Amino acid sequence: MKRLRHAIEMDLGELAGLARRRWRALLVAAGAAALAGFLGSFLVTPRYHAYVSILPRRGILREQQVAVAQGELTAPVRLRPTTASNTQNMVRAASYRLRAELVDSLDLVAFFDLADLAAERPDLARHRAVDALRRATHLELSIYRDVLFIHLMTRDAAMSARLANAYLDALQRENLREYRREAESRASFLQTQLAAVRVRIEEALAALVVFQGEREIVDLESQRRGLLSLLEQIHHEWLAASIALERERLDLDADAPAVARLEALVALYREAITLLDGASAEGAPPFGSSVMDPGTALAAERLRDRLRGLQAVEQSLLMELSAAVMEAGLDELQLPVMDRAVAPAEPDWPDRALITVGAGLLVPLLLFLLFVLRAAARSRAAGEAAA
Repeated sequence: MKRLRHAIEMDLGELAGLARRRWRALLVAAGAAALAGFLGSFLVTPRYHAYVSILPRRGILREQQVAVAQGELTAPVRLRPTTASNTQNMVRAASYRLRAELVDSLDLVAFFDLADLAAERPDLARHRAVDALRRATHLELSIYRDVLFIHLMTRDAAMSARLANAYLDALQRENLREYRREAESRASFLQTQLAAVRVRIEEALAALVVFQGEREIVDLESQRRGLLSLLEQIHHEWLAASIALERERLDLDADAPAVARLEALVALYREAITLLDGASAEGAPPFGSSVMDPGTALAAERLRDRLRGLQAVEQSLLMELSAAVMEAGLDELQLPVMDRAVAPAEPDWPDRALITVGAGLLVPLLLFLLFVLRAAARSRAAGEAAA
């Protein structure tokens, strides 16, 4: 340390003079080191880099899918996002279970030269293969854009790309398993809730029927809707009979039996339309009903409101149940992938230019430092001798 401090105290002139005196040795050392580094780079096992990138779930992508419900509903339902966030995907990709699955599916024990160990201790060989895969993998999550990159670097270009894509496929399977597991649990819960609501609907409907029966209440709105439906149907029949009558009058005489029958049918339909149209316009049922007092009317309306509220809850549960059933039945699930891995054409390491330049600079620098230390030692010895 004292020699180093003394060497540092040397001025720049002395250092420059030392470099001028030793420039041939420094130049030879730089050339030899650069050549040795270049040749030595061919002895290094090449490493090939491949990667995949996964886009975030949010952003320009749709968070939910719209599907048409089946069974009791015809309205569209919304499905949940089909993939996890990239933070969750990163945690899953780093898990031991997922990497062990890749080791088993791709026979990485043999790829990492652990076949001999596997013959004696298969568990230990599998564990070391998982650890080798961990060291070959680099997970990178963009903080601002939430893009997940999975980098693989191995000695084989095709295997690097295959492993990166295998991570992607394993994440898709894991997301699908988790997605379906949650959907099945939610569907089971919704079925229980729906059964309970339907029991309450039956109770409310029975209470309304009993209430109306005890007080001889007629549901005017239901009868009005029935009258209008019947009126529309009879009107269509009258229109069809009128057209048929005009057609027959063109081909037959006015006193023909077919014309007489159609005239009688048209007259009958016209009378029915007049009768039903008057009943619907008056807003009263064809048969009498009791006049309700305000308290009775309010009680009946409360029962109807309760029934309508339960029916609305039933529809909402049916929509959610339909979505959960479709989610639980998904067969595949695609991550928003930006790039899949391809086998690299050139190795990422060794970087021969970097090794050559680095060796050509580092070795003469170390040699020059050695010259400085020796010069400082001689200078110190001369000073001590003069003293």
